[in-house]
Amino acid sequence: MTPEYINQTIKSCKLCPDREKTKEFGWGVRGQIMFVGQNPADSNTTGLQGTSNFDNFFLDLLKPLNLTKDDFYFTNLVKIPGNIRDFSRQTLWHCGDHVIDEYVAVDPKIIITLGKYATRYTKIESKESLFHPAAIRYGKRTAEQWQEQLKKILQRSIEYKYKK
Repeated sequence: MTPEYINQTIKSCKLCPDREKTKEFGWGVRGQIMFVGQNPADSNTTGLQGTSNFDNFFLDLLKPLNLTKDDFYFTNLVKIPGNIRDFSRQTLWHCGDHVIDEYVAVDPKIIITLGKYATRYTKIESKESLFHPAAIRYGKRTAEQWQEQLKKILQRSIEYKYKK
Protein backbone atom coordinates (compact mmCIF):
# COMPACT_ATOMS: atom_id res chain seq x y z
CA MET A 1 0.00 0.00 0.00
CA THR A 2 1.44 3.37 -0.99
CA PRO A 3 0.77 6.75 0.66
CA GLU A 4 -0.81 7.89 -2.62
CA TYR A 5 -3.27 4.98 -2.56
CA ILE A 6 -4.12 5.68 1.08
CA ASN A 7 -4.66 9.37 0.34
CA GLN A 8 -7.07 8.44 -2.46
CA THR A 9 -8.89 6.02 -0.14
CA ILE A 10 -9.27 8.74 2.48
CA LYS A 11 -10.52 11.27 -0.07
CA SER A 12 -13.17 8.86 -1.32
CA CYS A 13 -14.21 7.54 2.12
CA LYS A 14 -17.98 7.28 2.40
CA LEU A 15 -18.24 5.77 5.90
CA CYS A 16 -17.62 8.96 7.80
CA PRO A 17 -20.79 10.79 8.90
CA ASP A 18 -19.02 14.07 8.14
CA ARG A 19 -17.86 13.03 4.67
CA GLU A 20 -19.03 16.21 3.00
CA LYS A 21 -16.21 18.10 4.71
CA THR A 22 -12.81 18.31 3.07
CA LYS A 23 -10.54 15.44 3.98
CA GLU A 24 -6.92 16.02 4.92
CA PHE A 25 -4.39 13.25 5.05
CA GLY A 26 -0.76 12.93 6.04
CA TRP A 27 2.23 14.94 4.91
CA GLY A 28 5.95 14.62 5.22
CA VAL A 29 8.33 11.84 4.36
CA ARG A 30 8.70 8.16 5.08
CA GLY A 31 11.23 7.80 7.81
CA GLN A 32 11.91 6.95 11.39
CA ILE A 33 9.23 9.11 13.01
CA MET A 34 5.47 9.33 12.51
CA PHE A 35 3.43 11.87 14.49
CA VAL A 36 -0.33 11.48 14.88
CA GLY A 37 -2.24 14.63 15.75
CA GLN A 38 -5.92 14.82 16.57
CA ASN A 39 -7.51 16.50 13.53
CA PRO A 40 -6.66 19.08 10.85
CA ALA A 41 -6.51 22.71 11.85
CA ASP A 42 -9.36 24.94 10.71
CA SER A 43 -6.76 27.64 10.07
CA ASN A 44 -5.40 25.82 7.00
CA THR A 45 -6.71 28.16 4.32
CA THR A 46 -4.25 27.10 1.61
CA GLY A 47 -5.45 23.52 1.35
CA LEU A 48 -1.84 22.35 1.46
CA GLN A 49 -0.73 20.00 4.19
CA GLY A 50 1.87 21.34 6.57
CA THR A 51 0.93 24.99 6.09
CA SER A 52 -1.62 25.81 8.81
CA ASN A 53 -0.86 28.05 11.77
CA PHE A 54 -0.68 24.91 13.93
CA ASP A 55 1.70 23.19 11.49
CA ASN A 56 4.02 26.19 11.60
CA PHE A 57 3.83 26.25 15.41
CA PHE A 58 4.61 22.51 15.48
CA LEU A 59 7.59 22.94 13.14
CA ASP A 60 8.89 25.77 15.36
CA LEU A 61 8.71 23.42 18.37
CA LEU A 62 10.87 20.91 16.51
CA LYS A 63 13.60 23.35 15.43
CA PRO A 64 15.56 23.26 18.73
CA LEU A 65 15.72 19.47 18.33
CA ASN A 66 17.07 19.83 14.79
CA LEU A 67 13.99 18.21 13.26
CA THR A 68 12.46 19.53 10.04
CA LYS A 69 9.67 18.49 7.65
CA ASP A 70 12.22 16.22 6.01
CA ASP A 71 12.59 14.10 9.15
CA PHE A 72 9.07 12.81 9.81
CA TYR A 73 5.61 11.99 8.57
CA PHE A 74 2.64 13.78 10.16
CA THR A 75 -0.97 12.67 10.04
CA ASN A 76 -4.11 13.22 12.05
CA LEU A 77 -6.41 10.70 13.66
CA VAL A 78 -9.51 12.41 12.23
CA LYS A 79 -9.16 13.48 8.63
CA ILE A 80 -11.62 16.39 8.66
CA PRO A 81 -11.42 19.79 10.38
CA GLY A 82 -13.51 20.60 13.43
CA ASN A 83 -13.41 20.36 17.20
CA ILE A 84 -12.12 16.91 18.18
CA ARG A 85 -14.62 16.78 21.05
CA ASP A 86 -17.53 17.06 18.59
CA PHE A 87 -16.72 13.91 16.62
CA SER A 88 -18.62 10.71 17.33
CA ARG A 89 -16.85 7.61 18.58
CA GLN A 90 -17.75 6.01 15.25
CA THR A 91 -15.78 8.68 13.41
CA LEU A 92 -12.83 8.42 15.80
CA TRP A 93 -12.63 4.62 15.48
CA HIS A 94 -13.13 4.62 11.73
CA CYS A 95 -10.43 7.24 11.13
CA GLY A 96 -8.15 5.16 13.36
CA ASP A 97 -8.25 2.49 10.63
CA HIS A 98 -6.76 4.98 8.16
CA VAL A 99 -3.90 5.66 10.60
CA ILE A 100 -3.06 1.93 10.58
CA ASP A 101 -2.88 2.00 6.77
CA GLU A 102 -0.63 5.06 6.89
CA TYR A 103 1.57 3.38 9.50
CA VAL A 104 2.03 0.35 7.25
CA ALA A 105 2.86 2.55 4.23
CA VAL A 106 5.25 4.87 6.08
CA ASP A 107 6.91 2.09 8.10
CA PRO A 108 8.33 4.31 10.88
CA LYS A 109 10.51 3.09 13.72
CA ILE A 110 8.35 5.07 16.17
CA ILE A 111 4.86 6.50 16.24
CA ILE A 112 4.19 9.44 18.56
CA THR A 113 0.64 10.50 19.33
CA LEU A 114 -0.18 14.09 20.27
CA GLY A 115 -2.99 14.52 22.76
CA LYS A 116 -5.42 12.22 24.52
CA TYR A 117 -7.75 11.56 21.56
CA ALA A 118 -4.92 10.61 19.24
CA THR A 119 -3.48 8.40 21.96
CA ARG A 120 -6.78 6.75 22.84
CA TYR A 121 -8.03 6.06 19.30
CA THR A 122 -4.82 5.27 17.42
CA LYS A 123 -5.04 1.49 17.15
CA ILE A 124 -1.31 0.81 17.26
CA GLU A 125 -0.01 -0.67 20.49
CA SER A 126 3.66 0.26 20.21
CA LYS A 127 3.25 4.01 20.36
CA GLU A 128 4.60 6.79 22.50
CA SER A 129 2.50 9.78 23.53
CA LEU A 130 3.09 13.45 24.15
CA PHE A 131 0.74 16.08 25.45
CA HIS A 132 -0.85 18.06 22.64
CA PRO A 133 1.12 21.17 21.63
CA ALA A 134 -2.05 23.24 22.11
CA ALA A 135 -1.39 22.92 25.86
CA ILE A 136 1.57 25.24 25.29
CA ARG A 137 -0.58 27.82 23.56
CA TYR A 138 -3.06 27.75 26.45
CA GLY A 139 -0.30 28.15 29.03
CA LYS A 140 -0.80 24.73 30.66
CA ARG A 141 2.67 23.50 29.69
CA THR A 142 5.85 25.02 28.27
CA ALA A 143 7.59 24.43 24.97
CA GLU A 144 10.66 23.32 26.90
CA GLN A 145 8.65 20.61 28.70
CA TRP A 146 7.28 19.32 25.40
CA GLN A 147 10.71 19.36 23.74
CA GLU A 148 12.36 17.59 26.68
CA GLN A 149 9.70 14.87 26.68
CA LEU A 150 10.07 14.40 22.90
CA LYS A 151 13.85 14.29 23.18
CA LYS A 152 13.61 11.49 25.78
CA ILE A 153 11.20 9.51 23.59
CA LEU A 154 13.46 9.84 20.58
CA GLN A 155 16.61 8.91 22.50
CA ARG A 156 15.13 5.69 23.82
CA SER A 157 13.31 4.75 20.63
CA ILE A 158 15.63 5.52 17.72
CA GLU A 159 19.22 6.42 17.12
CA TYR A 160 18.57 10.10 17.71
CA LYS A 161 21.46 12.33 18.61
CA TYR A 162 20.43 15.72 19.92
CA LYS A 163 22.80 18.42 18.74
CA LYS A 164 22.77 21.80 20.35
